[in-house]
Amino acid sequence: IDFPPLVSSNEAYLSILRKLSAWEGIDLLLFQVPLRGIMVSLSLACAIFDAQLDNIIKVCTKSSKPMAVIVHYLASGESWHAVSNYQRKCYEAGLPVYHSIANAAEAINRFLRYHEKRLAAAREGC
Repeated sequence: IDFPPLVSSNEAYLSILRKLSAWEGIDLLLFQVPLRGIMVSLSLACAIFDAQLDNIIKVCTKSSKPMAVIVHYLASGESWHAVSNYQRKCYEAGLPVYHSIANAAEAINRFLRYHEKRLAAAREGC
């Protein structure tokens, strides 16, 4: 689900995240943060993500669903420097951070294949 955080208040964004994390139709939440500084400046993107990340962490600590953050489009030293603080905050909250959608997708794929193989092996052992 893609919704622009610029059109919602911080409270509305938190409410949306809580509803999504509680919905049984969603098994996994991935939060995409494009820190490219193209459509908006890097400083504005960081200001927006500061508030978003606090809300993501609030939801993460209260939900049993797996969640991860994708921080990508890191094209400058400034963007890499900005993301280091976010990575630390995510790490402390137990949220994995990926630097591309492809890397996050591959990690999820490996996780699913691993559990599918374990389930198949357990069924064969019965």
